[in-house]
Amino acid sequence: MREWILASVLAYVVDLCLGDPAWLPHPVIAIGRLITWLERRLYPGQRHHPAPRLRARIAGVLLLILTAGLTMAVAALLLALAARGGAALHLAVSVALLWMALATRSLIEHGAAVAGALDAGDQARARQLAGRMVSRETAALTPSEVARACIESLAENLTDGVLSPFLFGCAGGPVAAWGLKAVSTLDSMVGYRNPRYQDFGWAAARCDDVLHYLPARTLWGVLPLASGGLGHSVSGCWRAMRRDGGKSPSPNSGLPEAGVAGALGIELGGPSIYGGVWENKARLNEGAPAPQPADIRRALRLVLAASAVPVMVLALAAGVRG
Repeated sequence: MREWILASVLAYVVDLCLGDPAWLPHPVIAIGRLITWLERRLYPGQRHHPAPRLRARIAGVLLLILTAGLTMAVAALLLALAARGGAALHLAVSVALLWMALATRSLIEHGAAVAGALDAGDQARARQLAGRMVSRETAALTPSEVARACIESLAENLTDGVLSPFLFGCAGGPVAAWGLKAVSTLDSMVGYRNPRYQDFGWAAARCDDVLHYLPARTLWGVLPLASGGLGHSVSGCWRAMRRDGGKSPSPNSGLPEAGVAGALGIELGGPSIYGGVWENKARLNEGAPAPQPADIRRALRLVLAASAVPVMVLALAAGVRG
């Protein structure tokens, strides 16, 4: 396990330095194409006439097993081939695979781009960039609503894109981290509550909830520590997480969003439009001021600091044991 911690820590550093270079094809794209190919064969012709519930769920379970299984098998094969070249090559391939499983710099860059557009007064550009981070409709959002959408995405993806793959990498190396990424990609493609995917995407959505459950709970320690280190409200972070962390329909997204809201002293949640339908999301840290464009950069610093907390803790722990 110490080897995986070392590889994960190095991967985190590489990700902060390089992010996701445009010239390097990302494995998630290949996973997405695999999911599309499998969906056409396991669940064909059902777009307007959903299959019976049991049939759809069985097809969804098969999709989950095949997607995660094939992804993990490719990672394991690459590691096995690298091991033949010696320990140094094995470590290098491990770091590369774990780096591509992380999204720390990518997340920060997306948020910073939205903040930059708002700072420049280009609201149309800001809405467009925010639309790449969230599934809600952004065409008519005010600057405050753009800031809310961006900050909520930053908070939620702190778990999904950073903490979870990092901790899975520490525990089980690239195979575990890419198994998680396969499930997360699957959930983002079929984990919707609509007539087509309600049952077909059920297995992916539930598995995604389970896999992210423990990493999300590390936020009880991670976010207050990061908040205190940046001079934000530790007590506000705690109170909001305790009071509002369970209000989201997702068992994992409410905690980071509530913690960030409490730490920054802003209110998140509220009404949003998804697919032309208004959805009144629970208000987190209710009664606090609405987020403003300047709060995006505060959230960026908090998310970055929070991502570094488990990295430093595990690096120190591995060094002491070593």
